[in-house]
Amino acid sequence: MGGQIAAAKANANTVLSSLSGLGDVHFGVGEYKDTSDAFTYRTNTALTGNASAVTAGINAWSARGGGECPAGTLSGLERVAKETSWRTGSTRVVVMFGDAPGHVGRTDTKDDASGDRITSNETATIAALNAEGITVQIGNTGGTNPTSGMNRAAGGAAAGQANRIAAATGGEVFTLSSSGENIADLIKDAVDATFAEYSSVSLEPLGAAPGVGVAVSDPILGDFDREETRTFDFDVTFTGLEEGTHDFVIHALIDGGIVATETDRIVVGE
Repeated sequence: MGGQIAAAKANANTVLSSLSGLGDVHFGVGEYKDTSDAFTYRTNTALTGNASAVTAGINAWSARGGGECPAGTLSGLERVAKETSWRTGSTRVVVMFGDAPGHVGRTDTKDDASGDRITSNETATIAALNAEGITVQIGNTGGTNPTSGMNRAAGGAAAGQANRIAAATGGEVFTLSSSGENIADLIKDAVDATFAEYSSVSLEPLGAAPGVGVAVSDPILGDFDREETRTFDFDVTFTGLEEGTHDFVIHALIDGGIVATETDRIVVGE
């Protein structure tokens, strides 16, 4: 994985800037190794809008440890689902890449946030991801080939593990080159794929003080995709109820996930 990790580090800023057009995007960085290493999974950078912190998390990655084909993939994914402080109402995407499947039946070397040990299990991992509404997009050195890279049969895992995890969470498997030269495009394409199609656009007022009423028009429904730039018009009505200054926000939502936020201040006179 050395070449792929080096490529990810070199292209980190490009990846972050290329995804900024999706809206209010926060990034986190994690790293998985194996149950025989100092850690099976760790969070390098918690979810944040600070690009420098995200880049620092990526730069902490290393291709060391393990020793045999399977890795701590399943344990890592389950801990991402359980330990990440996901934002309320967010669209949740994990982009994972690697060249080996996850162990089945191995116990994590570190207790998770709940105090329990996680024993690698594909069914439990998928259940934890689905419970948090997480889409897993996978960059595999063998692509969708059921016998290559993260799809190979090893460590108790049946062939096709990456394909099954992606399919069960609504994601896809992308082909990662051995040199990692396509890592920036892969990550961008993987995240874009999550947002490629949508069916609902809406506004949601949040935190309005009692002194002002805020009403928005109904959601706009349809079959949309990001291949075309669209403009959605909404009516927002403010009604002064009590004299004073009232602060609140209005979220823009795509399929229920927050993509933008507007901060408003309404002053109600006598």
